[in-house]
Amino acid sequence: MLSLSLFSQLSSGSGVSALPQMPRRDLLRAVGVWGLCASTGAVWAQLPGPNASAWLHRASRVGALAQRLAKIHLQLHLKVQPDDAKLALEPSQRLVQSTLEEMAKVAWPADIAGHVAQLRKHFEVVDQLVQAPPTRESSITISSQADQMLAAAEVLFHGLERLGKAGMHPLIQACAGLRMRSQRLAKNYFLQAAGQDMAALREQRQADLDECKRIFSTLNTAPVSNSSLRTELMAADMQWVFFTASFGRDPDPRGLRAMAGASERLLEIADNLTLQYEVALKDQRSPSTLPAP
Repeated sequence: MLSLSLFSQLSSGSGVSALPQMPRRDLLRAVGVWGLCASTGAVWAQLPGPNASAWLHRASRVGALAQRLAKIHLQLHLKVQPDDAKLALEPSQRLVQSTLEEMAKVAWPADIAGHVAQLRKHFEVVDQLVQAPPTRESSITISSQADQMLAAAEVLFHGLERLGKAGMHPLIQACAGLRMRSQRLAKNYFLQAAGQDMAALREQRQADLDECKRIFSTLNTAPVSNSSLRTELMAADMQWVFFTASFGRDPDPRGLRAMAGASERLLEIADNLTLQYEVALKDQRSPSTLPAP
């Protein structure tokens, strides 16, 4: 797993060039996890460690990982590409654990500290569940607990926004939304396959599908664009077709395999897009190197 110090370098203002040489895939994941936010308030200068950009992305990422952990547990219960699921499980657990440990070291204001503690409690429940052998009952329970963990991460996220009087850039927020919803949609699809097809799940699925369509429209029509972004967006559009095709029929082995693979690829693409937008937005903010007319 990548060192947290790499993400601190990204959020310190020194940017991508400050990172040590590493394979492109690791660089994509490093920036994709933490990404880019708008400029932050002076309050963050009083806090140790990473700035608002990193903390906001950590809260957002934990919410998405909550859904991914539940998705993986359901995958294992349904025996859908179990080897791939096992490989994805431990890194997700470690990333959440290390993120919460880093957050716990900060002398937050009382309300933020309470949000962090609440999020940690929810993760401890989810973590215990994913370590146990998967059953239909545990799969249903972990889905509910993951939703509570996501809600706690969102409370923390909004608390951090208020603390720093800052928020994500809309394009980066769109990528974060795609990342989380791709995992929740897959989790709920697997939950349906496990015998849980309640009206509330169908309503949430439709809301997530509609929001993802809006996100794709936002990203595809954004004024910030370059060849790298267009390539990633084409890959995202293609995976989205594979991803949504499964929703047109009841879950079957083929659809379950397609959902497992496409949801993981959409997660990676969302991270890649975050990097590409981070670079593009940085270029937009940089002063021109051309001489003044």
